[in-house]
Amino acid sequence: MKWNQAFELNRPEIDRQHKTMVNLVNSLETTLRFSDARPIMGELLETLLQYAEEHFQYEEKGLVNCRIQGVQDHLAEHRRFGSQMQAFIHRFEDDDPQAGVELRRFLDHWLRHHILDSDRKHIQAF
Repeated sequence: MKWNQAFELNRPEIDRQHKTMVNLVNSLETTLRFSDARPIMGELLETLLQYAEEHFQYEEKGLVNCRIQGVQDHLAEHRRFGSQMQAFIHRFEDDDPQAGVELRRFLDHWLRHHILDSDRKHIQAF
């Protein structure tokens, strides 16, 4: 996934955090290309999940007091991401051969949607 100006929300801290998430996803993508990636995938997934949770906490500080329509959906989207990432962690632990392909697809779609749609809708809260 390549960062481009379309992802920028003109909120320096949010943009920096989003860029870090994209970089973490790109590290996962690189690791998945190697057949012996399994030993470090759990650690990389945990790192991404932990960073995402910190990012969500930062966003949620602005969102909880915001009276913009759809805020509860945005918060629920954060929770679903955590649950879905936990499921992928378990799939890698269980040596699911499809986990890598599906993880790439999930992360690419989720990040694009979250930044370009969900975050953009609530930009004034940040």
